Amino acid sequence: MKKHILLMLMGLAACSSTDDSIETVTVSSETVAVGDVPVDVRFDAGTDSVIYSIGGSTIATLSRDATLDRGSFDGFQDDPSDDYAFRSVSASGDSAITVGAADGSPTILSATYERINDTAIPVSGATTFTGDYLGLITETGQTELLSVVTGDMSLTANFGTSMVSGSISNRVVGIIATGAPNGDAATDLALEATGLDALGGFSGDASGSAITAGSGSLYTITSGRYTGLISGATADETVGGVVIDYTRSMGSTGPTGLVETGGFIATE
Repeated sequence: MKKHILLMLMGLAACSSTDDSIETVTVSSETVAVGDVPVDVRFDAGTDSVIYSIGGSTIATLSRDATLDRGSFDGFQDDPSDDYAFRSVSASGDSAITVGAADGSPTILSATYERINDTAIPVSGATTFTGDYLGLITETGQTELLSVVTGDMSLTANFGTSMVSGSISNRVVGIIATGAPNGDAATDLALEATGLDALGGFSGDASGSAITAGSGSLYTITSGRYTGLISGATADETVGGVVIDYTRSMGSTGPTGLVETGGFIATE
């Protein structure tokens, strides 16, 4: 029988009880953002919209747009602005990921992931999660979104050794408005082995992926990170974000650099 530590998601500060087998912690939405702008991305169930805000001030409200749906990710858009969001929620409702882009100088990219309900984290055994990935790509330092990339997510968690590792494969780069391939190609992304903390959180390096533009220019990773949480009532889900910086390493056409910001959601 697996032993578990019960994580209770209650607010904005972490604390522990006097019972050594139980920890009461706070797990709030966590944001991975490019640049120094603290973007808050919030879903409003009442209006079925995604709201971007900075410093408490709303900068964009994105309405549901089913034509943008990509796999398990629902699409949202602020028309005619170049603001997009893609949101996926697990069948249990215990996990959610929102990947978005708000027009700015430069474009603000963000991935906000949520562990919504209590999670019992095993202290032994291992499992593999599979699911979906979606990212948005823009030129480094610029305001125009270039493309959307989708892929298959796989993450293995070993609770006995407190390690996770995985990959994002079958990556397809497409046009944001339609999802149709745009002529670019992306190789698999490795999620390198990293530690799993007692509260089910992890953060590690992402490597290996390269993007070949339709023009023939090649973009390779200069830095990549992934972060996430084990989630679900019985730790049967995972959710997280990815940020990758690319530099043009071959060719003379197109941007000198790219930024990809995405998120994943997966289940056993």
